[in-house]
Amino acid sequence: MEKTYYRSWYLFASCSRKGNYPMPLQGVWTADDGKIPPWRGDYHHDTNTQLSYQAYLKADRLAEGEVFFGLFMEFKTSF
Repeated sequence: MEKTYYRSWYLFASCSRKGNYPMPLQGVWTADDGKIPPWRGDYHHDTNTQLSYQAYLKADRLAEGEVFFGLFMEFKTSF
């Protein structure tokens, strides 16, 4: 169980790098056999992104959470 815990946080940290988009539910694996998935593989904010980042405060992963909120600040300044 501990090994799974650390692997999960490794994946979380590797997908949450400053200057990039936050981690989506499917990560970079949205295409199947080179085809676009039914949801078109686009990036949008919904429950999936919220659930991906729900534990970052409790786990003290503030740098990763900053990526999540940084995207919203970009949206706020672009409108």
